[in-house]
Amino acid sequence: MSETIPKPNFFPYFYNFTAGTNAVEIELPSKTRTLTIGSASAALFIALEGASDGAAMPSHKAFIPSGNYISLKLGRNKEKPRSIFIAGQTGSASVSMILEEE
Repeated sequence: MSETIPKPNFFPYFYNFTAGTNAVEIELPSKTRTLTIGSASAALFIALEGASDGAAMPSHKAFIPSGNYISLKLGRNKEKPRSIFIAGQTGSASVSMILEEE
């Protein structure tokens, strides 16, 4: 089930949700320039292309070990993704996101 982050009133903005092993599409606010993702207790997969909400994660994905964050600088204009796909590697995962603008 996709998640829509509400339009932040300020940055940085913190957003948390629970993901299973299938892809959850996260629609990103338009002003987001840097995205930091992690989980204190679960390893994650993330993907930008080739994924569908509720489906298995695609083969072209990145992993984030449990207890770690990854920070992504997003492109601009047409090169900027409108969403990102996140899933737990082996089960339910509490996901923490930090959104920043320039």
